[in-house]
Amino acid sequence: MANDKWQSYIDKIIEEAREHGEFDLADTKGKKLKEETTEALAGEKAMANKILANSGHAPPFLMKKREIDEKLEQERTRLVRYALRRQRLLQAANGAPTPDQATALREQAARDWQWAIEQFEKVIPDLNKQIGMFNLMNKIPNMHKMKIRMEWEIERAEKQLNDSES
Repeated sequence: MANDKWQSYIDKIIEEAREHGEFDLADTKGKKLKEETTEALAGEKAMANKILANSGHAPPFLMKKREIDEKLEQERTRLVRYALRRQRLLQAANGAPTPDQATALREQAARDWQWAIEQFEKVIPDLNKQIGMFNLMNKIPNMHKMKIRMEWEIERAEKQLNDSES
């Protein structure tokens, strides 16, 4: 009976994918499906997870992980972009022709950086809530995600900026 539920669920997903033309991809036609040996594809639901993964779908906890990773990467990219902007403004302030212009550039750098930090801090509670949900959904302990801490993200952004200069 449990197998019937899985089979009908898989059939439904395959039929929806077929209706959306997801099997019409010329680059995969006639090619062997890739072999997956990850822990996510192991266990009693291995076949179902493998079929879902091969069709471009994934178990709900992996979809949640993708969602979290995409949002976090987007926010990290913005933070690095503003760290770079701050650095450029401070460099411009060092070469400013007048002390007033230097002060204005330093103040702008501080305001922009503070704004970027505030924007990141606004999304942390939601991301951490999603991470908590992911960790509850995920039965693979070594795939659990750590909660986001602003201090670490600032350090990460500054390190990434310094590494890109090297």
